[in-house]
Amino acid sequence: MPDIDSPTGTAVLVEWEILDGLAPDEYPDPSRCVATFHSGGGGYLCLYVDGDAARGVVWSSDEAPYLVDYSTYLDIWTNVGLGA
Repeated sequence: MPDIDSPTGTAVLVEWEILDGLAPDEYPDPSRCVATFHSGGGGYLCLYVDGDAARGVVWSSDEAPYLVDYSTYLDIWTNVGLGA
């Protein structure tokens, strides 16, 4: 599980073994990610700010991080969490 800087929500992803085999250009820069939603199962939906664009990224303890459509994933994860 990543350390989350509580006041800012910034994901501090320093000890994730999943990143060990990846080059830095193969995953979003963690310093540009803000954790906004925890799945309850080890995954985090983060807002990834890259220049003028903002995208979603899923950080998980058991698979490499990947970019997603933020609003779609927020909707899906919220519905799952509410049992809808």
